[in-house]
Amino acid sequence: MGTHAKVLNAIKGRVGTHSCPSCKAPTYCAVEAGKSGSLCWCMSVEKSPTAPTAIDGDQCLCRKCLTEES
Repeated sequence: MGTHAKVLNAIKGRVGTHSCPSCKAPTYCAVEAGKSGSLCWCMSVEKSPTAPTAIDGDQCLCRKCLTEES
């Protein structure tokens, strides 16, 4: 994550654990942060049936890519 993205996340109170493998936007994964997967935001959103699957190894997609219709 670039310095600009880190500063914006800090200002907005968001902390990203990685970049989305699909669009490269900062995103957060509870598992990557060392927490239970059941605590992650992705467990409470309706996933688009046409959303891409994880592209870059096991890293999660961001909310936009996970929920957006392709």
